[in-house]
Amino acid sequence: MTVQIKTMKTADLDMQGGDAQDFLNKMYGSAAGDDAGDESKTKITTQQKTKYILHIFILVFSHFLIFWYLPITGNMTLYNTPICDEEKY
Repeated sequence: MTVQIKTMKTADLDMQGGDAQDFLNKMYGSAAGDDAGDESKTKITTQQKTKYILHIFILVFSHFLIFWYLPITGNMTLYNTPICDEEKY
């Protein structure tokens, strides 16, 4: 899917008059109009779903690794128990 971007220098528009608003209305349509716009822009693609799932997996896995696996294995190496027993040592 390709998107064509329309650019224009802001110096070319008269910001005090209605030229900027007229330009935007001509390019994208009026906001008060009855047209709903191009709904294809709001669809979520398979690539976006895959990225979202991958980000959630990486988030959960990294938190598990940092906050559960590493402390427990460190304690097992040092104290032969998965928890810190400060009264014992």
